[in-house]
Amino acid sequence: MLVSIVLTTANIFSQGITIGSGTTLTGGSATITITGSWNNSGTYTAGSSTVIFNGSGTQTITNNSGETFNNVTINKSIGDVQLANNIAVNGTLSLIGGDLDLTGKTVSLGTSGTLSETAGNTVKGSTGTISATRTLNAPSSNNVAGLGAEITEDGNLGSCNITRGVQAQGGLGIDRYYQITTGNSPSNATLVFNYYDSELNGVTESQLALFKSSDGTSWTEQTSAELDTENNTLTLTGLDAFSYWTAAEEGSGPTLPVVLSTFTVQFIENTPTIHWSTQSENDNMGWFVYRGDENDFLTSEVISDMIEGQGTTTQQSNYVYEDNFEDTEIDSMYYYWLESIDYSGLTHHYNKVATLVIPENTDPGNNIVPEPEQFGLFQNEPNPVISSTKISFNLPETSQVDLAIYNLKGQLVKELYSGVTSKHTVMWDGKDEQGKTLESGVYLYRLLVNGKTEATKKLILMK
Repeated sequence: MLVSIVLTTANIFSQGITIGSGTTLTGGSATITITGSWNNSGTYTAGSSTVIFNGSGTQTITNNSGETFNNVTINKSIGDVQLANNIAVNGTLSLIGGDLDLTGKTVSLGTSGTLSETAGNTVKGSTGTISATRTLNAPSSNNVAGLGAEITEDGNLGSCNITRGVQAQGGLGIDRYYQITTGNSPSNATLVFNYYDSELNGVTESQLALFKSSDGTSWTEQTSAELDTENNTLTLTGLDAFSYWTAAEEGSGPTLPVVLSTFTVQFIENTPTIHWSTQSENDNMGWFVYRGDENDFLTSEVISDMIEGQGTTTQQSNYVYEDNFEDTEIDSMYYYWLESIDYSGLTHHYNKVATLVIPENTDPGNNIVPEPEQFGLFQNEPNPVISSTKISFNLPETSQVDLAIYNLKGQLVKELYSGVTSKHTVMWDGKDEQGKTLESGVYLYRLLVNGKTEATKKLILMK
């Protein structure tokens, strides 16, 4: 039976809110004060209501697929409020007493949504983000939605999105970073980066510096930024572009546990195959691979067990993971991300995303429509390769053919054959063009027919 409940303007006091499946709760203009948790498996329509959390312990917000509130106030003497799901706030998110722990989830502020924090009562978490989008027209000087990134610009910036994260970008970074995008590039903008003492993460405040990144991974210190420890700000003028921003100890830069150099995914032998390499690793215990059908890490899911890392090394390391995903759909795009974990348990999500479109010659469930067995690029024999291996191909007609070995970075290792033919067999001894024996690992061999990729397969070299 469907149940519809409409609240009046009266104040509602409750230990907790539970909206069962099939129940619709309309907040109206009521003030709902709860000391317990918010659990919604039905439908909630906020109206102009205000929900106040003032319990003495941890309170949680749980919902089906993202709750939309009007006003939310956290006013607690003990404990915080934790998110079990993503939420949206169209009015004011006010933190008077206690923190909002994102626990890896997102808060989206609506077109009139505003964050109001006080020192000691902030948005926090090991991961998670809070974001808002506003139109900034000249002359603009705006602390967008109260998120703490103040932007001043004489020109029209157009649609501006600010995403604030709560995860330190390395061991010497504070617990705050921003990703800022604008519809129009600035010509002479000023950014004021605000922070709280509670976010310093052990960094000496007098040694703070502002850092910028184009991809959220490699950071460059902005030495001309001015630090004001009394007002907890870093100010940088003369900007002609926005991107990622964080604060960290001067002279060091946010030191990530891993320097990621390549990250790709290919559809090889009917299987999405993820490759990545690192320039160096620091205290890296291992990796997790995530996959999603939207370009949003927070809606993705982990698809791997922990893949062992290299600990601490300054040598290049290569990795490969096969995603044995049975429910792929033709022409659908899938998104992949990496997350590393160090020996202290700290995780780091890498903003690089790799994408894969399932090709048209594939049946759902990763079953390739078979070609005649006598044609194609065949699997090398033996595999793994100990001393040498045989690689063969057979084509239905004579063509210009190129066959070569590549590493996982896509770099040419050894050209095996180039000529006009319909079939050929070649032996490879595990050496590169200079006759040097290659390191053990995973390599690819690719067949080009008339300048177009015909097929790519992988082999394992063990020396």
